Amino acid sequence: MMLRAEAACRRALETGTTLRETELALARLYTTGGRHEQAEAVYRRLIEATPSHAEAYIGLGEALQGQGRAEAAEEALREAVVVEPGYWLTHNRLGTFLFKHGRAKEAVQSFERVTEMVPGNPNGFNNLGAAQMLIGDLVGAAASFRRSNELEPSRSAYSNLGTINYYLGQFEEAVSMYSRAITLAPEDYMLWGSRADSLWFMEGRRDAAIEGYRRAIQLAEINLQVNDTEGITWALLAYYYNRVGDTDRAARYTERAMELHPDSPFVNYFAALAAADRGEIEESNRLAKLAVEYGFPMPLIMADPALPGMRTG
Repeated sequence: MMLRAEAACRRALETGTTLRETELALARLYTTGGRHEQAEAVYRRLIEATPSHAEAYIGLGEALQGQGRAEAAEEALREAVVVEPGYWLTHNRLGTFLFKHGRAKEAVQSFERVTEMVPGNPNGFNNLGAAQMLIGDLVGAAASFRRSNELEPSRSAYSNLGTINYYLGQFEEAVSMYSRAITLAPEDYMLWGSRADSLWFMEGRRDAAIEGYRRAIQLAEINLQVNDTEGITWALLAYYYNRVGDTDRAARYTERAMELHPDSPFVNYFAALAAADRGEIEESNRLAKLAVEYGFPMPLIMADPALPGMRTG
């Protein structure tokens, strides 16, 4: 499928029609397939031809991030804001980058700007809520997620509300929110995994939780076939495999996640969860502390029912 799509893009380029849009499509195709260096080359050509092209800077940032070049990626995304400061998407992509790198306080500022520029955009409020949640502002986050759902119900806003319920120990409510999200996006492996997390702590629901983890594993493995450079996917799979009892595979996947993104707060967080499940409390605490060091919020670490060692160690 990818080869056919690439060939179609190249044929369009040869015709000379809609050159910029076709090159953008080709670059996005490369990024989706994990061919980040090729994507970078296309985006740099676009920027050389049109230095004020914000979407090319955004794409360049994503391609550089895929290569593990975080500092250069941030520079590209900030340049996108400079060339088109009135374009909400530039602020949104910068906020997303900051969020993924554990800089939630800075991400809140970017996402607040998005909600000011496009107050009718549900994604802006959903992203703002996610960043607020990571700085421990659960009340503000819940309000943002509710506003997002008022504008347009989405699997992401339902999922994030479920996450707040999970950290508050409201597992039935969490399952309800995740189930609504799954109805909207049944192929999202993270939703199945998160729903299973809540079922895991409900009396008599472990079998249902394991069934959910197996479905999450099936979907996440498909993701890896498309792009095997996402450390968080490897880390989540390691955690899921651990929960279903495949500890050898879990260890291999954790190692791969750490190779790809050793300073990711999310990779270290899910590695900490897997270690806790194995009973390796000292290692779990070490990884959880690293996650906090890299930007994961301590309030969520302390509230996580899967990390009791952080409260007793």
